[in-house]
Amino acid sequence: MMKTWGKRIASAVCAAAMCVALLPTTAFAEVTTENVDDENKIISVSTEDGATAIQDAINYIDTNAVDKIGWTITVGAGNYNRFTVLNGMDNLTIQAAEDATVTIETLNGSEAPAPTSGGLPDTGGISIREADGVTLKGLTINADNQSTPWYSSAVSDYMETGTVVDNFTIANCNFVGNNSAHGVFVNAHTTGFTVTGCTFNGFSECISMYGDGTVLN
Repeated sequence: MMKTWGKRIASAVCAAAMCVALLPTTAFAEVTTENVDDENKIISVSTEDGATAIQDAINYIDTNAVDKIGWTITVGAGNYNRFTVLNGMDNLTIQAAEDATVTIETLNGSEAPAPTSGGLPDTGGISIREADGVTLKGLTINADNQSTPWYSSAVSDYMETGTVVDNFTIANCNFVGNNSAHGVFVNAHTTGFTVTGCTFNGFSECISMYGDGTVLN
């Protein structure tokens, strides 16, 4: 069964920023044009829902789903902020809608989309935390020239918790850098990852593997 989740939009930018700052870490912004198919584990987002729509959908799953495994977030055309895949969201797919150009902005000094800590640092881009089998598909990933900290990257599974991520996939994505550091940064002992059908331009390193014990497909 489909159900709609809605969002109130603040009338003043300052007020909106204040509200966001005061939200608890488990809160999610609900959007008026959003549909959640709980039965089939599908969420569709669009730019009408705001630049944070992808992270909002991730937060919705984290907060509301009985089973966090195997969801799909389908993204409509437009530009979006970077996002963090949260713990336990195994087999999550984030994909562009059919024939849609979806652009994710990374490495631009923006605020981290999820709380960080010593073990879960901010990589400056799309972060995959303790979640296996994550897939990113059909996205254009823009990267500015943020180069610090040293593991700054457009997409990364870098953590310092000692947890190992298994088998993430990046398929048919275009990475567009601006004298950027890393396109994809793979943490030590990642047990396997796949990058297929992707293009990289403007990076010092397209794919960087940190340490040993990683299998590249």
